[in-house]
Amino acid sequence: MQSLQMHGYTVEQSRQVVSNLVDGQATALATGSIFTTAAIVFAAAASIVWLAPRPKHAVAAGHAH
Repeated sequence: MQSLQMHGYTVEQSRQVVSNLVDGQATALATGSIFTTAAIVFAAAASIVWLAPRPKHAVAAGHAH
């Protein structure tokens, strides 16, 4: 904040600049965390297919509709 004040910002302006920087970084971290969580959930959901039992006999394609 001292550096900003030396460049002509007031105390309130320098606080606002720092607040905007913190908000931007928090948003970036939260977005990355959400995408990581979504990727884990999708990978887990996709892997559930391997746990499903196999059909005991062949099923005709016409019976699916």
